[in-house]
Amino acid sequence: MDNWIPCYHQPEDLIPHLHHNPQLRLDSRIPKKITKTFYDKYSDLYWVGDSIGKLSAYYRQVIPSGQSVQQHSLNTYHLYTRHSVSNFLMGPAESGIFDGVSTPDGLLTVTDTSLNFSNRRGLLMANYTSLNLHELTYGIKAITANDFSNTNCFIGGSYDSIFNIDYKQGKLVSRIDYYMKNTNVMKSSDQASNKLIFVGNDNGSVDIIDTTSNKVVTSLKAHASYVSDIDVANNTLVTVGKTKKFDYISDPYVRVFDLRIMRDLTPIAFTAGADFVHLHPVLPSVVVTASNFGQFQFTDMFNPTLTHTYTHPGKITHFNISYNGDYLGIVGSDESMIHTWSRTGGTTRFLNSMSSPLEFADMNNDLPAKEPFKIDDYTKPLSSVGMSSYDELLLSSWNNTIFNSSGTVPNFFRPDLKFPNGNANGIYNANTPSFHSLYNKYHLIPYNKSSYGPPYEKYISIKHVQENMTVNDESLKWEIFKLDKENGSKNLSNASTVVQPTVGNTTNVTSLSTSLSSLSQPTATSILSGSPPLLFRRVKKTPKTEYSDLNNTKYCGLINLPDGNAPNSLIQLYKFTPYFNNLAREHLLKPFVTTTLIHELGYVFDCIGCENKSKCFFPKNFIELVRYMRKKDSNDIKYINKFICKTISKETKVSLRANYDEVLILNSTANKRQSTPTILHYIEHSFNSFKNNIAGFNNSLTSGSKKCSKLPESFVLNVDISSADLNEKCYGKNHNWLLNIFHLGITKLNNQFIFKENAEDLPRFCAEKCEYELNGFVAKIKYNDNMSHNYVTFVKIYQKTNTATEYKWFMFNDFVVVEMPEEIVLDFKNNWKVPQVIIYTKKDVLKEFCTINNDYINSITHNVPQKIFAQEFTRLTNIEEVPVKGTLLAMDSEFVLASNNKYHIDCNGNVDLIQAARVVLARISVLYGDYKNMGKIMFDDYIIHKGHIGDYLTRYSGISPGDLDPDKSNKKLCQRQLSYRKFWLLIKLGCIIVGHGLPNDFAGIGIYVPNNQVEDTATYFWQGGRYLSLRYLAHVLLKNDIQTGDHDSIEDAHNALLLFKEYLNLKATGDFEGMIDKIFREGRAVNYKVPSEAIIDSTIISTKHFEEKE
Repeated sequence: MDNWIPCYHQPEDLIPHLHHNPQLRLDSRIPKKITKTFYDKYSDLYWVGDSIGKLSAYYRQVIPSGQSVQQHSLNTYHLYTRHSVSNFLMGPAESGIFDGVSTPDGLLTVTDTSLNFSNRRGLLMANYTSLNLHELTYGIKAITANDFSNTNCFIGGSYDSIFNIDYKQGKLVSRIDYYMKNTNVMKSSDQASNKLIFVGNDNGSVDIIDTTSNKVVTSLKAHASYVSDIDVANNTLVTVGKTKKFDYISDPYVRVFDLRIMRDLTPIAFTAGADFVHLHPVLPSVVVTASNFGQFQFTDMFNPTLTHTYTHPGKITHFNISYNGDYLGIVGSDESMIHTWSRTGGTTRFLNSMSSPLEFADMNNDLPAKEPFKIDDYTKPLSSVGMSSYDELLLSSWNNTIFNSSGTVPNFFRPDLKFPNGNANGIYNANTPSFHSLYNKYHLIPYNKSSYGPPYEKYISIKHVQENMTVNDESLKWEIFKLDKENGSKNLSNASTVVQPTVGNTTNVTSLSTSLSSLSQPTATSILSGSPPLLFRRVKKTPKTEYSDLNNTKYCGLINLPDGNAPNSLIQLYKFTPYFNNLAREHLLKPFVTTTLIHELGYVFDCIGCENKSKCFFPKNFIELVRYMRKKDSNDIKYINKFICKTISKETKVSLRANYDEVLILNSTANKRQSTPTILHYIEHSFNSFKNNIAGFNNSLTSGSKKCSKLPESFVLNVDISSADLNEKCYGKNHNWLLNIFHLGITKLNNQFIFKENAEDLPRFCAEKCEYELNGFVAKIKYNDNMSHNYVTFVKIYQKTNTATEYKWFMFNDFVVVEMPEEIVLDFKNNWKVPQVIIYTKKDVLKEFCTINNDYINSITHNVPQKIFAQEFTRLTNIEEVPVKGTLLAMDSEFVLASNNKYHIDCNGNVDLIQAARVVLARISVLYGDYKNMGKIMFDDYIIHKGHIGDYLTRYSGISPGDLDPDKSNKKLCQRQLSYRKFWLLIKLGCIIVGHGLPNDFAGIGIYVPNNQVEDTATYFWQGGRYLSLRYLAHVLLKNDIQTGDHDSIEDAHNALLLFKEYLNLKATGDFEGMIDKIFREGRAVNYKVPSEAIIDSTIISTKHFEEKE
């Protein structure tokens, strides 16, 4: 394989639409690069995917025979078509097109969140995301298809499964289990009779999967760390990968495997480090290998000494070989230019023979506007002519099955015609009475599902869905009031203020039709029938929301997020689980070394304790840490649950006693022969499958201390059962599918686990027996024709009364917390409530946890000696004189904008906020407030930020660019978690915090401070619903002119402290009321502004007036 030369000297830009687009040219957040390249197997095209989701096709201008490359001046690459592979614009956080494969009828591509199918002319035929295929969550990396006679493809990525999807019908065909592995690359066999796919993963092995049985046939250990590229042809498999030493280093060899004997052959040496590998399409014994550093070689695998090495000028980021073996497509370090190497001088095409000619390409909307052309110009494609906008429904959008033939106008319909005995919707079919008589008279044709597929569903606009996704708090007051009355609640003080709800177009909630006169009727029946009531839906937070009206319990709720409430639901479930609660308490009180997820979870547990009288908290720090640590930005609650459990186990180095360091997954493969299975059948099947797949599992039960219990403390379950099985087997036939109690025993002879509903059904001779009780679960609530959903948590809490210990069920729907009857909690006769995460705990452990901690189950730091907090504070700050309970401290904090508000503007000019601004902590200052050290700085921390900061807000924060960068700043920088812990310890020590507008500071920091430890000067100097600024109060009362330049948190904290002292003096002398009247009377005259501020405003106004006159 010699005589390879560059086809032409000047490389060509394949993504000019990214470099010359005025909207993208100045946006540095979006990378402008090629993300995927591949040759078309069926057409003479070279496909290029980029970072904004555009797929471009190029064809070559063949150099005429007899002319050299230097003599030919024509551009050798021409754009054929370019189109977007998604129905939505990609943002800066998305990575563009990851992988692609050509098929006889089009192109299959994947982004990190979608599967896309388009034809070669540039029309997007299908775009599948999690909206229509819920399996397609964030993390897709690879795609392949092994049999082009059907319409199936296989995708993988950061999942526990590989999905077989019919890309024409848009449905999941099968799921291949692929636990604890991340797919890096996928290839299919080139033999039609061989139904195998080859998957390279991140643990260095290549798994061969039989797509007929959906099982891994064998696993070939190829590399130490992970596989970066593979190729397969005939009976040969070649792989390249990396090894992790100090960093990931490319292996200096290519592994070769003979698939007939499933054994490796002699590796092929490649000292530069192999990053790309291909088997030559014409000479399958030749292996083409390339390195990122620019070197590539051709090697005969049967004679490794026969090697031809070439050096490309520059690095290589993408490397492909055409299907006729004549061209190498190389993308360099600029990730935009194509460099072509050839051994034929550019006189051939990419493909020797095409199966079908190319169609006329669709219009490229990225091209600049062209001059108008005549309508009879046959050289112009009709697709380049735009279509007018219409307010009416066009005939072309009607279902053609209602016409006599496709494209014709329907027959005239007589208005006076009455169709008797029709169904409720006026739909007639062959079983409808009078159909045959109507058919003979009016030639009605029944709709044939087998020929035309299912009928189109009723179109529901996105605006309609968004309007009905949430409910307002006034509507929920009515639901909570009725539920409290059914539960025997005596708190009817709000009865006169309850109003009957009205929510948009939602009319399917039967309980809402109840009037005030029918309050005596129970609401359990109405809740258990039909669609979910408003109580279970997502609640819309408004500035006027009173959380106490939506929570009559002693437990605290959580504020939801715009993109989902999955983390909130899991937090409430973990809080009342003994394992998570005890582990969080244990590690929260240990000396702080570095921030872990269990620390953040412990802080949340502490902030939503019984001292939180506001009944609500926003766990921003925990949610942001989870998003930062997890590999994919998925809102799937089962994935988040599994990630949190594994992360906590890894951080604490404590085996997750829940189920031996694993989250059990309940799937549909369990007990298919059971006609009416309960959850116990699925638990037993999943637990036994997990036990059999772990080497030495039974031996681990008997090893170690004899005091260690063989039975897990809790079972944490992810419910991955298909909706069809849930509706058919679980809900439809067994409403008590979710058991309240089950029993588990271990036999003495062979350590076999026996699951039974009743204790008497267990074997007599068991090494250990235990009763498990339902601790709680998270359910998915589906509504709006399954287009909207919400997560709610149900937990069981034992409470000790005068006579006995009994439990009650509580439902947590973000900041809505209500007591719920058990018949509602455990009934699943309706398919709108689907369990997602379930926890069972040993009954004695759960009962002891609740009864012993009955008084302080809501406070994770209850009865902790102050000495522990004092020692920890001294260790972190080196302050020997630790503040004691009641110590006065002044505090202020500053914030910056990590990202600004993002808006969507439609064609009518309507503006919608799609993502709120993200505010992050930048500085926190704490001063001594006692008379001995008054005004002295205790600590002043600038928070490290290495990520992007959209706006420093320097005028209001005093933070300048570079102040938070550890490489540039001259400030005292500190990690947010360390600064947070120091302030949290001050709260635990009982210090009194003084400041101005402290609720905003606490919300930004992500902490709750009890009301008896807060002295907010903004609320003391308040009258008539108006809060005065710190600058104005300091000028009037203290005669201090502050904030003349940029804000300073130390200056603001010190003046707030002086204001508080002045407030105490005015209260002591009895002059406070008169001073308040004077401040507001004089303030109204100057619009509550200090003189320097008024001068600045007048200067601005004068400047504007002068400019207008000019």
